[in-house]
Amino acid sequence: MKNINTIRRYLYLLGVVLTLSAGLLLVACSNDSEVGRREINLVMGTETFNDVSVIPTRGELPAGFTAYNDFYSSRTLPVHAKIQGFFTNVGTSAPQSSVFTFRDAAGSRLWSTHIDVEGNSDYLLYGFMPMEDAGAVTIAPYSSDYANGAVLTVSDLKATSSSDVCVIVGVKGKENSSYPISDVGLQLGKFDYNPLTHGDNLYILVDHIYSSLRLEFAVGTEYNDLRTIKIKKMTLEPNHGTSSVKTVDATITLETNNTGDNPLTGCTISNASTGDDSEPVVIFDNSEAPAVLTTTSAQNCFRGYFAPEKNRSFVLETTYDVYDKAATPTRVRQNQKARNVLTIDSGVTMARGQEYVFVLTVEPTYLYVLSDPDLDNPTFTLQ
Repeated sequence: MKNINTIRRYLYLLGVVLTLSAGLLLVACSNDSEVGRREINLVMGTETFNDVSVIPTRGELPAGFTAYNDFYSSRTLPVHAKIQGFFTNVGTSAPQSSVFTFRDAAGSRLWSTHIDVEGNSDYLLYGFMPMEDAGAVTIAPYSSDYANGAVLTVSDLKATSSSDVCVIVGVKGKENSSYPISDVGLQLGKFDYNPLTHGDNLYILVDHIYSSLRLEFAVGTEYNDLRTIKIKKMTLEPNHGTSSVKTVDATITLETNNTGDNPLTGCTISNASTGDDSEPVVIFDNSEAPAVLTTTSAQNCFRGYFAPEKNRSFVLETTYDVYDKAATPTRVRQNQKARNVLTIDSGVTMARGQEYVFVLTVEPTYLYVLSDPDLDNPTFTLQ
């Protein structure tokens, strides 16, 4: 078992490395002072997961920036995840519920929605993702007015997930999407949106509600000279039998502060259902483009997510094919399965936004005895 001993914590902002002016479909009102239907596009960022060994103060704004999409490999970006958004017209009506759906327009990864808004009114945008993992998401004012913040209640949320469960913790827009992100004025604790001054492109920050299991795979050097492993599918499920937590309810308190401090002032997660019949969560499934393992574990990373402290032991099942190293490789084993129990060390307290790292290495016991089936049907050893 391996634990990372360095802090890997940055604020991830989409817009620094992408040119957003290309491929955006902007639909503005004919008269910005009237109510009209607009297409609102979200580009988003998130904080990285913190190593469990060191817990820095959350909410700091570091100097380095990169894209939210770069945080995920091309295999793990939740391209179909939807965002449950709530637009509140400040001081007037209850929030309008609107779902942001992911789309990829000319290479720019965006979440977009259509909603009726007044052209020169002030709104607040609160939201949760991915809505597919939750039974329902509701909103209530933090105090007497949504301008002070909001409480999101998420019911029947999967306790073990393939998705990065997040909430919006910062909002800012700019009509000219070619502006550098530093000119946009995005900061934590700011949920303001004005259709006239901010336009149709919103930059948002999201923060993690769940913890993460980072799974790294490698092949032993000698074995790599003889065989190639291609992972086709991975599933993750809790390993606590009848006490496994299947679903949870979450109460998330967001406080508007406009100061750059993290507005997530409270996050309570309670058990909704338990049992021994949890369905495995698919965290990777791609037979057409399988993950080819190398001798470097950091090159083959996958993630699973879980409600903090609800389940501490998991079963990982990996389906893979084995190929020889001939000039024209031949598949020598198909749809092999390896099951590994992953247990977080006792004494380690997992919290939202933290990760725990497992490294699994393929290295057969009897490498040079070619008649031994262990050569063609290796096991995954947990380091």
